[in-house]
Amino acid sequence: MKRQDLLNVLKKVKPGLASKDIIEQTTSFAFMKDRVVTYNDEISISHPVEDLAIEGVIYAEELYEFLSKAQTDEIEMNVIKDEIQITSGRAHAGLILKKEILLPLEEIAQKCKWKTIPNTFMEGLNFVVFTCSKDNSRPVLRCINVQESGIIESSDGFRITQFMIEENMPVSSFLLPSTSAKELMQYPVTQIGLGQGWAHFKTEDGTIFSCRIYTAEFPNTANHVLQIHDGVEIKFPKTLPDILNRALVFKKQEAGVDKEIKVEIENKKITIKARSATAWFEESTNMQYKGEASNFGINPNFLLDILDKLRICVLSKERTKIRFEGKNWIHVAMLMNPKKKK
Repeated sequence: MKRQDLLNVLKKVKPGLASKDIIEQTTSFAFMKDRVVTYNDEISISHPVEDLAIEGVIYAEELYEFLSKAQTDEIEMNVIKDEIQITSGRAHAGLILKKEILLPLEEIAQKCKWKTIPNTFMEGLNFVVFTCSKDNSRPVLRCINVQESGIIESSDGFRITQFMIEENMPVSSFLLPSTSAKELMQYPVTQIGLGQGWAHFKTEDGTIFSCRIYTAEFPNTANHVLQIHDGVEIKFPKTLPDILNRALVFKKQEAGVDKEIKVEIENKKITIKARSATAWFEESTNMQYKGEASNFGINPNFLLDILDKLRICVLSKERTKIRFEGKNWIHVAMLMNPKKKK
């Protein structure tokens, strides 16, 4: 068979491999005659494989690396007892083939009704994933909340991002772990189906990407993303990201969401202040602003993330939150130690 054809198939299912064999065979490719499957307890990926009627499990790293380094366009593969023997020109290799597949694939093998995914669904996942939490103590916030109504949202407890896709989802609501979503975004999926505890996605060329979904209740974000009344509009200057990156030099040693810079706005000028245990930073620049002086604290990484998408926002009257809004999305960030500048 064509070496590159097999290598391309293995590359598509490779993200479903585990880094360690905590569950037996999760670091192996499982060949099931007409498909090859990987499984790591969080995701499972399968793809059709032609002209290779093999059934069994082969350790992934050795097979993938040998095929990657082989020199010939075509290879010959034969099953001899408990080995799969591969010939590529003058190179020969034998890999152990375990005939019994022990992976718990039956838990994801339920039949599901495939439905067409709305065109902007993948765009929505990509947009909201940056505000998923990385805190293991609140696993529900490590997930993206995909609602049947067509709203996709995420929150880390300090920020909320919502994306409105162009139509309702064809399946019921579910929680998609952000780690799985990041892998899923590499695939041009066109169909979706829900099973018992798993969400399944399919591409036009037959790749099936299955991921375990989380069972919990996502926090109600409605009150936080509602329109801010009596707020003041702020248009941040184009140079602000550069200033924030310079300020971050003095906050690198701090970890977590408590990393904070001070933002002062008055007299058509914005000033960014940062302080560490050993140094301090301050820089000002002109900006378009009409309103009373404002002073608030915010995580500089959070602000940089959203400024990449939009520079206009509304600051709440109480200086407790800042709201950005685009055509089909909303982003709200909670402010730290809000104060009114006298």
